[in-house]
Amino acid sequence: MEQARSPDEIKLTVKQEKFAQALVSGMSQREAYKSAYSTKNMKDATIDRTAFELSKHPKISARYNDLLSELKEKSLWTAEQAINDLIWIKEKARSDIQEAGMRMANSSSFLQSVKELNEVSGVMADTNKTAAANLRRLEAQADKSAAEAIIIKTKADVVLKKSESAELMQILINALMDGEDE
Repeated sequence: MEQARSPDEIKLTVKQEKFAQALVSGMSQREAYKSAYSTKNMKDATIDRTAFELSKHPKISARYNDLLSELKEKSLWTAEQAINDLIWIKEKARSDIQEAGMRMANSSSFLQSVKELNEVSGVMADTNKTAAANLRRLEAQADKSAAEAIIIKTKADVVLKKSESAELMQILINALMDGEDE
């Protein structure tokens, strides 16, 4: 990665430096311009146009990119350091569990560090998405099975009723036949 230049190498005015830093901090061009320059008698359209032109100035653009690179390096180091610290905690807890046995403190530290490492690395995000998709699929299958069970029960009830009706008819026929024989 290219080494960031110092503000002295780029030679910005104090206001230009303030403008570049405000942009890197997340301000809009208008907000950055207002924070660095006097804008009392300026309309927003004028501020917007001037801020846009200023942001395209080669020295300001170069300083903005340098500041952004510095910020990225710090952010990467911070994420890397956080991961290293979590790994250290996890390994210390594992070692303590192996030497002294399972206790609430060391097991909690171990589990929490594993959980945080999974979150930082995004491991569990995919697993959670997959689990949620599987759960939805299983729920849909359960709903389908429940609906099929209702249909089968209804058909069985119809068959039973027909069977009961047929038996009743046979009893009536038999009764009538017996009555005719007498």
